[in-house]
Amino acid sequence: MPTVKGLPKGKTAPLTISQDAARRFVVGLSWDPKAPPKPKALPSFPSGDPAAMAVWVLLLLPRLVLLPFRALFSPVIAADARAKEQWGKADDAAGRDKNSPHFDLDLACYVFDKGFNQLAYVGPENAAFIDASKKIYHSGEDQSGFGGPDDETISVETLGLPENYHHFFFVVECDSKFSLEEIRNPAIRLADGKTNENAIEATLTPPAHYNAHGFVFCHVWRDGDGFMLRNLEEYTGDNVDWPKLLSGFAAA
Repeated sequence: MPTVKGLPKGKTAPLTISQDAARRFVVGLSWDPKAPPKPKALPSFPSGDPAAMAVWVLLLLPRLVLLPFRALFSPVIAADARAKEQWGKADDAAGRDKNSPHFDLDLACYVFDKGFNQLAYVGPENAAFIDASKKIYHSGEDQSGFGGPDDETISVETLGLPENYHHFFFVVECDSKFSLEEIRNPAIRLADGKTNENAIEATLTPPAHYNAHGFVFCHVWRDGDGFMLRNLEEYTGDNVDWPKLLSGFAAA
């Protein structure tokens, strides 16, 4: 789908940022957890066959015994499942984890100077939560989609940013065995850090059968004393050389 709200794809406009709250803007990524597996259904009641009816009753009894315990402990079971999904990996290593059974998306920011030399990377890895200037920072890894309303965010404090930080690109990568079109309700936004007003709000819905594993969201760059914003909304495949790809968007 195209942009849900705000600046349309391919368009450029000044980025409006509140003058207090460190003149901060935020990019937020969200998605929904995997649906829980459905319990196996009992076969139809075999009326008229006493032996089959006895087997059916025997299959039913354990479910009836466990039913109150499941109802009683369902919050604990759900919390344990969320914890296992959230902390299933000790660290979010570089590259896609093609064996992960979870819905796991990663939000990242690439920073370049005016000549397009890469200066910083901020992402969900432990060593990349915050840049050297401490003005760009990640909320931390979410491997499940339970973190909502934004499961992962990157904040940029434009007040006091290093002067050579010129270009900022925000991208999304799948970090599991699933492609973007298999993830439930993925969405992304760019908002003012004080008012939370969205400048762009978009769903991540690639064309059918595209097998997209990456998404280039937007490009922010310095323009005098302010910043400009361009909505890119482009899907990518797997194993992307992000600096090389993003340099092509900057030249466009």
